[in-house]
Amino acid sequence: GWKDTHKIYENTDYEILNHSRDGKKIILINNRKYNQCIVDEILAMEETDERVYVYGEFTKHPIYVVIDIVNNKVKMYAKVEEGDTLCMTELYNMIKEGDATYLNNYQEFSDSEKEIFDKLKKTNE
Repeated sequence: GWKDTHKIYENTDYEILNHSRDGKKIILINNRKYNQCIVDEILAMEETDERVYVYGEFTKHPIYVVIDIVNNKVKMYAKVEEGDTLCMTELYNMIKEGDATYLNNYQEFSDSEKEIFDKLKKTNE
């Protein structure tokens, strides 16, 4: 489907794009430096001056993302069932270069982050 820019975070590699999939309008997040989509579909998000909190989906997996817009870094966790893969091709390079942190489980988010995510999930139920 078509894509156009919804929002660009200044001084970061992150942009939010409007996209259409199966005739449905969705919003996704892309990292321009790696040309890597990190959220296929934003279900709910909250922005502060320093961070963007996103609850969404990536290849049908629930994903939780915190973009640090001050330092141009991302921290994320995706719920992936055993035997399944996330298929985020550039993720390893993003981690290796220090641009991304991938958590092993949801509990590794701070309490304040989880509080925001819990709120975002509720708005989407």
